[in-house]
Amino acid sequence: MSLAWPDVAHKRPSHWTNILGGKQAKGETMTDKELRSGEAAIVQKQADDALRDAAWRLESIIEGTHVGTWEWNVQTGETVYNEVWAQIIGYTLDELAPISIKTFQTFVHPDDLKQSDELLDRHFAGELPYYDYDCRMKHKDGHWVWVHDRGRVITRTGDGKPLMMFGTHTDITARKRAEEALVSSLSLLKATMESTADGILVVDLNGRITLWNHKFADMWRIPEELLSDHLDETALNYVLQELAQPEAFLAKVRELYGQPEESSNDQLDLADGRIFQRHSQPQRISDEVVGRVWSFSDITERKRAEDALRESEIKYRTLIEMTGTGYLILDSQGRVLDANQEYVRLSGHTRLHDILGKSVIAWTAEGAKQRNAEAIAQCARNGFIRDFVTEYVDGSGKITPVEINASVDGEGESSRIVSLCRDISERKQAEEEAQRERAFFDRLVETTPEGVAITDIQGRVMRVNAEFVRMFGYEVDEAVGQRIDDLVAPPERWEEASMITRSTGQGEKTLLETVRRRKDGTLVDVSVIAAPILIAGNQEACYAIYRDITERKRAEAQLRQSQKMEAIGTLAGGVAHDFNNLLTGILGNIALMRSSLPPTDPLLENLTAAETSARQAADLTKGLLTFSHSAMVLPVPMSITTALDATLALLKQSLPATMEIVRDYEEKAWNILLDQSQVTQILLNLAVNARDAMKGKGTLTVRVRNEVVGEEYLQAHPFARAGEFVHLSVTDTGPGMSSEVMLHLFEPFYTTKPIGSGTGLGLSVVYGAVKQA
Repeated sequence: MSLAWPDVAHKRPSHWTNILGGKQAKGETMTDKELRSGEAAIVQKQADDALRDAAWRLESIIEGTHVGTWEWNVQTGETVYNEVWAQIIGYTLDELAPISIKTFQTFVHPDDLKQSDELLDRHFAGELPYYDYDCRMKHKDGHWVWVHDRGRVITRTGDGKPLMMFGTHTDITARKRAEEALVSSLSLLKATMESTADGILVVDLNGRITLWNHKFADMWRIPEELLSDHLDETALNYVLQELAQPEAFLAKVRELYGQPEESSNDQLDLADGRIFQRHSQPQRISDEVVGRVWSFSDITERKRAEDALRESEIKYRTLIEMTGTGYLILDSQGRVLDANQEYVRLSGHTRLHDILGKSVIAWTAEGAKQRNAEAIAQCARNGFIRDFVTEYVDGSGKITPVEINASVDGEGESSRIVSLCRDISERKQAEEEAQRERAFFDRLVETTPEGVAITDIQGRVMRVNAEFVRMFGYEVDEAVGQRIDDLVAPPERWEEASMITRSTGQGEKTLLETVRRRKDGTLVDVSVIAAPILIAGNQEACYAIYRDITERKRAEAQLRQSQKMEAIGTLAGGVAHDFNNLLTGILGNIALMRSSLPPTDPLLENLTAAETSARQAADLTKGLLTFSHSAMVLPVPMSITTALDATLALLKQSLPATMEIVRDYEEKAWNILLDQSQVTQILLNLAVNARDAMKGKGTLTVRVRNEVVGEEYLQAHPFARAGEFVHLSVTDTGPGMSSEVMLHLFEPFYTTKPIGSGTGLGLSVVYGAVKQA
């Protein structure tokens, strides 16, 4: 139906006309000729009736088969369609009016018109007996309808051109869809066969190959052209040469061909070492066996893997039985599926059979059951559990601590929990021992009277004890993380401290006495021991022990002072004894000379002056003897206040009136054992020093108190003694002494007075008298 044909439409004429009919004249007499003509009319009428009947039958057939018809005058372009033709695309003829050849052109798919024209031209030229074409036409509701358009030129013009052409339209949409489904199904089947890893061969009941895939040809190394002959016997003979046991293979094939309903599954060994798995099933169409499907799988690698797996499982089983670790497989509910002998022992049993199918909770210690059940649930939920510690108990009640590491294998109901269980009894004992040792170490460090600092190799503080906190004033959180040298080393000792830290970090030990700085900036004398901490031969940290030696240093200084004074006292005592002997001779000679001179002799005045000087020298020697502890001391019980009052009565005459003496005595002061002369020496020297310090004007206070010396006092003053004592103190309102003078307080002959104004023995004599008391 060319687009160039004229656009002509008309009403549909009657399909069937009385082409033989005529009319009879009224009133005419019938002759023989007319009779013959009447007979002809009767025959014609019968022919017309037969034609109408045939036309009715044809019309009924067309209507009954629901076929659309068309009539086309190729030369004039007149076109006639029946009602079915319009119904195929969802319309009525009235809806399509005016009807023309353009009606077809409007509804046919544009892509199909070109081929339609080509087929018509070939039919008009006599190349094709029919115009026969499948095309798509647009349905009223918008979808495409497949139509089989078939027609033929019935009459031609005198010059041979096509004149009348009749044809039909048949709705083949359902058939097209079925064909497309079949094509898709066949395509899917072919793709499936070619994509599978198995070789597939299909043979009908007559031994003819109907289908195969390339994998089959590759596996059996059969040329494609041989399979193209579709002869199963030929292919069968070809594959026999590939087999290690061709007779057995052939016997099985014959057996199955003789029993079409049977299925089969077996293994084939090939001559080159490959192994095939052979499956055979009957091919059925509507429950009727029409052939046999052969499927071949190359399981060579799988069989090798299975053999290797079996060998590996044997080794693995041997290994897990030999190891000292318990091996356990549980289902998702915690029931035992498998275990090695070590786990059987851990569970308190002797045979694997005793625990198979049972929950591990059964041999879990009572206090650990709930926690163990929660751990199993956690493992199933998270997929693993690590370093879980629980306790198992055997029939005798023996508890075994166990460490478990487990992972989940698989998913869902088929999942399994694979566990490794280790007896940690020895480790627990070691941990407990380590905890005891740690507790002992902590106790030792925290209670030691020395300050302890533990640092890393670079000298950063990791830990300090309570004594370190007390000694240096830093809280624990202030010290930890700081460099020990920055923390306690004064600037002038930083190089020394840094050297100690470096040498200790290199594994050396250091012991020295030095000075360190407290948080408040004050200095403290310390002895330091710094050494490395070795663990398993490796240096892990360092420690420094600080001992406060301030009191020891002070005591040492006092000892040195005492020893110096003792030496001087010994010298002074020796000199005093010799000098006292000389004074005795001098005083004796003065007495003899005084007795030999008359009372009015002017030399007596000189003798008196000499005697006075000699007696003053005697008093000096007595002081020296007291300082050197060589004086004769006769202690007797006395009242300290009475002895002091007697001495103060004498002093009052020699002290200036501008000095006020204040007595501050405890009401019930204890009696003491003392020499009166020592009391006099002590108070006399202290009072004279006070007078000189106040320049003769001020207040002198003499205070007496009962004192009990206890252990606490002894810790701060190790030179003292415990017991009951009377405390005598003398204070004045003078300017006091500097720290420099305090260092030389009791040294003999040390004085701050101008030259010629003092002997420097005042406080030295007091020191000697107190030491003798």
